Amino acid sequence: MIQVCKNIFFLGIGFLLVIMATELFLAITEIVPQKYRYFSPETGLTYLENTDFLRLNEGFAVGNTSQYGYFDKIGEKNPNDFHIVLLGDSYMIGEQMMYRNHFASILQKKLEGQFLNKNIRIFNLGFKGHNLCNIYTRFKSFE
Repeated sequence: MIQVCKNIFFLGIGFLLVIMATELFLAITEIVPQKYRYFSPETGLTYLENTDFLRLNEGFAVGNTSQYGYFDKIGEKNPNDFHIVLLGDSYMIGEQMMYRNHFASILQKKLEGQFLNKNIRIFNLGFKGHNLCNIYTRFKSFE
């Protein structure tokens, strides 16, 4: 009985040492993804501007955010440009799918086929976890 208790004790100590060594390794190598979101009193949960991100939960996504904290880059508008803004939640972002299969890409291809003299640009300003109230508040911050 004493030998079993000793074995369990040393197994527990060994397990804790492995966890501590792993934490130390991750801290030294900086493999742990940095935070790319924060809470803003004006707009709620917001992505940091101009930040690289790596998401490993609910699928896999890697990329960077724009100067406004969205996944899509917002550029200057030329007179021959036609801009469409997509607002929504994580379904609109579609970060776990290939861009060629995303609603924004399909819409852009269809519109470019119909309006040959216009430069169609679609901006995906979806945000994971947003509801209609959050989307309205964020939209009001653009005014």
